[in-house]
Amino acid sequence: MRRRIGFTPLEAGCVETIILALLTRFRKSRPVSVVSSFVKRASSSLGGFTLLEMMIVVVVIGILASIALPRYTRIVEKGRSAEARHVLGLIRDAELAYYLDFDRYTNSLTALGVQVPGACNTSYYFSYAIAGAPSSFTATATRCTGGTGKTPSGSTTFVLNITPAGALGGSTGFV
Repeated sequence: MRRRIGFTPLEAGCVETIILALLTRFRKSRPVSVVSSFVKRASSSLGGFTLLEMMIVVVVIGILASIALPRYTRIVEKGRSAEARHVLGLIRDAELAYYLDFDRYTNSLTALGVQVPGACNTSYYFSYAIAGAPSSFTATATRCTGGTGKTPSGSTTFVLNITPAGALGGSTGFV
């Protein structure tokens, strides 16, 4: 093992010994008792955080939370709109099959044979409706609010819809 010039081996893990050795090496004029009292004072003052530092941390966390929470809520709601896109696709496919059989579209979800709720219930985040038959249709999904749909119920009402061509539309940010 090669030794580096200018370094002396010290006891491993003893911070006070290292600091004392460094201070006595570079400041030979100070007595050891002053150096040891300096080390004890410095190590005891590093024990915790001040009240001001803690208040600053709490304020920063509060600001970050106030920015992040609305964005998180919007992203979760957009994810829940996947249910609506899926069910609207089922309704569209059933409408197109109904059109092939009867040469017209229908306003009735029961006539299509698709098991979706017309009103809010505890199995779905949305309620569904069809409008505009017999020559065209628009299937609409409306977010259940006020504790009427699958929990957690939405706090914001938004709508998604689909046309026979498969074009999705509705509330901005949720399509």
